[in-house]
Amino acid sequence: MPRYVRKLSESNTYHIVLKGINAQDIFLDAQDCLNFLEILKKASAAYSASIYAYCLMCNHVHLLVRFSENNMAQMFKSFGASFVFRYNMKYNRVGGLFNGRYYSKAVEDDSYLLTVLKYIHYNPVKAGLCKNPADWEWSSYREYLSNTAQFADTNFIKQMITKKQFLELHQRAPQDVFDCLTIDQSVWKVSDQELKNILNELWESYSTDALAIQLKHAKIPAYRISKLLGIPRDAVYRIP
Repeated sequence: MPRYVRKLSESNTYHIVLKGINAQDIFLDAQDCLNFLEILKKASAAYSASIYAYCLMCNHVHLLVRFSENNMAQMFKSFGASFVFRYNMKYNRVGGLFNGRYYSKAVEDDSYLLTVLKYIHYNPVKAGLCKNPADWEWSSYREYLSNTAQFADTNFIKQMITKKQFLELHQRAPQDVFDCLTIDQSVWKVSDQELKNILNELWESYSTDALAIQLKHAKIPAYRISKLLGIPRDAVYRIP
C-alpha cells in the first residue's frame, strides 16, 4: 500500500505523535525519558526546530514542533536512529521501537496552536494518571511556569500569552471535551466505550441535538452518532 502524502503546514508547525510498536511501553524508567528529551533537544537544535510542547506518556509521545524549513522527516529519522540505538543497547534488544511512521497534523493558526498546547499538557490528566498538568513530570507544562526551560522552547508562546493567560488556558472547560475528542479522533479511532463515557458526563449539560452537532464536528461518523444518540442517521447527515 502506498504511503499517504503528509499535508504540509504553511507555518511549518505540527502536532506530532510517536507510538510504541504494538502499543508497547516506550519508557520503562526515568532515564529513558531523560534520554528521549536530551536526544530530541540535540536533534531539534541540529535541524533548527523549536519544540513548543511535549508530553511523554508510557507508550506514546505528543509533540508540538515548529521547523525552520521542510526537514521534519530528516530530523525524526536522525532522532529515531540515535534514540532507538541507545535504547536497544540498554535493553539488549533489536528492531524498531516506534509503530511505523509518526502521526503529524499541520497547525495553521494561533487558536489551534493553543488548543493543541493544552491538549498535550492535559494528556496525563485525561488518562487518569494525575489530577493536574503540573503533577506530571514529563511534560513541558512546568517549563512554562519556570524562568528557565530545559527542553521546550517556551519563548514563542510566552510572547503570545502571559503567565496568567497560560494558567487560565489550562483550566478545565466544557469545550475541552470536544476539542480533545476532535484531536483524538484524528490520532486514533476513539472507541464506542470512550464515546459513551464522554456522553455520560455531558447529558445534563447538552441536548441531544447539541451533542450530535459536536460529535459531527469532531468527525465522528454519522452511523456511530446515530447509534450512540439513538437518532436517525438522516438527521445526522442534515447537520451543517
